[in-house]
Amino acid sequence: MESANADLGTSNAAPVLAASGAPNVPSSGPIIEDPNRPVSRIACITVIGERNQPLCLKVYTESLAGLPRRQGQSPELKMQEVIYNTLDVFEDLSETNARKEAYVGCLATVGTIAMYGLMTSTKLKIVLGLRNEKGTEVHAKAALQRIHKYVIASFMNCFQSMDGPIHSQKFEASVNALRVSNEWKL
Repeated sequence: MESANADLGTSNAAPVLAASGAPNVPSSGPIIEDPNRPVSRIACITVIGERNQPLCLKVYTESLAGLPRRQGQSPELKMQEVIYNTLDVFEDLSETNARKEAYVGCLATVGTIAMYGLMTSTKLKIVLGLRNEKGTEVHAKAALQRIHKYVIASFMNCFQSMDGPIHSQKFEASVNALRVSNEWKL
């Protein structure tokens, strides 16, 4: 299934912001429920720049079962809200400046979704939302490190802006391959 914001990786336009200041993520279309198809534990993958601008925002609606939200609120919008709330944790960590390791750990848990983070020395932030299962912490750290490598590879392209949306097809393919790999199936 495509991500909820597939055009972010392919267009030259900056992400559209809603009135709340959060990126406006279009719906990924109807979800076809197949009881025999395993669902990925990955609910979202987000890369956030130094000035808290979204460089990549992918929300996977089929993995958002159990996410509490207000009546009428879409799961995509709720996930964006949770992602932006995790930025406060990163801000607190950067002010204390006590961390030497990039991996931050669990930033927040909302319903059945646990949000894990990684922050680089250049203040690039990567947030991974996972359905909270046994052993998730170990897999989260490895996945965040792999996503970080994908981001570095995309920034090595001289045509990729460091503060704009990631436009790399290789990045898209790598993130999608990570998401659909067997280690993330329930």
